[in-house]
Amino acid sequence: MKIEDRQDLLPPLWADDGMSAKAASFLELPEYRIMKCFRGWRVHRGKERSPKLPTKELCRAFIDRNARRAMLRQVSLVDPGSWMPIWAAPRNGWAVLACMREDITEYAQDPRLAEWAGQQLVIRHAKGAMPESDIWDMAAPTGSDGIPGDWFTGWRPLAVAMPPRETDVVGSVDRGGNCSEVEWISPCLHEQAEHGRTGDAT
Repeated sequence: MKIEDRQDLLPPLWADDGMSAKAASFLELPEYRIMKCFRGWRVHRGKERSPKLPTKELCRAFIDRNARRAMLRQVSLVDPGSWMPIWAAPRNGWAVLACMREDITEYAQDPRLAEWAGQQLVIRHAKGAMPESDIWDMAAPTGSDGIPGDWFTGWRPLAVAMPPRETDVVGSVDRGGNCSEVEWISPCLHEQAEHGRTGDAT
């Protein structure tokens, strides 16, 4: 499955002009900017820049893919005790990893939940629930459904994606040929690549 097909990874938030985008605010990643260069376009993020791309559309595809990959990479490196807020979890049927509150028995006022305290569970947004609802089901036929979102500390994407069961997910159309494999050019490599090209303005 291609990274851009993973709908459990949050897409970037685009500015109205379509020339800049930000990852979800709680990820604290630099802003992406699409900038014109000689005979093409580049994506800039902080001190990083993409190879030259022929169209703005390919730059947007690059940003979409890179933001999802950056999210997956960042959540795998953060403090194990850190979780993304449950309100930001996808409500499209894709499964995520969630962590139950440590104080769940006191919070829910139910001593039967003691064994669930601090447990990590694979959950999906409740089937048939309104998108804005905060109700979750276990991603397995356990009978543990209709779990309130405020019972969870937070969530993370799974290392291996679990798409909705009802959806037959197939590979997406390659949006730009080899663009699907393009990565950042480091500043030093960029300088080497541009050395002697006086007409190629950045």
